[in-house]
Amino acid sequence: MPQIILLSILLCILSSYCIIKRHSFHECSFVFLIHTTQLQRNNMIKIFHLTFILLSISTFIVRVILSETHPAILKQKALKIAPHVIDSLLLLSGITLIFQGGWFSMEYGWIFAKILALVGYIGLGIIVMRNHGTTRWLAFAGAMACFVYIGVVAVTKDAFFFF
Repeated sequence: MPQIILLSILLCILSSYCIIKRHSFHECSFVFLIHTTQLQRNNMIKIFHLTFILLSISTFIVRVILSETHPAILKQKALKIAPHVIDSLLLLSGITLIFQGGWFSMEYGWIFAKILALVGYIGLGIIVMRNHGTTRWLAFAGAMACFVYIGVVAVTKDAFFFF
């Protein structure tokens, strides 16, 4: 089952790259990665990162819904492992983008703001998955607020966009 999930993730990434680059699926093989320029590789990593963001937030919301409606389903091994794999790949692609973009300095404070918000998102996500009732839903709202903040900071490159 985990192999199917990983294969689905890889196919999702490859197909989103093909759509953006307007190539047929056949033209988009991983051999194509070898013949790309540095800018194209950076764009591909960004596409991977955006794909994993979508997968991460989707699986989080689905897990919250399942924990309320069908908690027994969450005990399946694939549903326990898949979010960690997705989030690890998301973090790895984000770290790769930081180093390739040369953004690891204090003049790019928005990166550090995103990292702090990510820590908050993870902490609130843990509270969501371990608690019930009002505490769960307040933590869920906080986690979604952290997610939105991270997204807005990523687009605006400004940690204090609200001032």
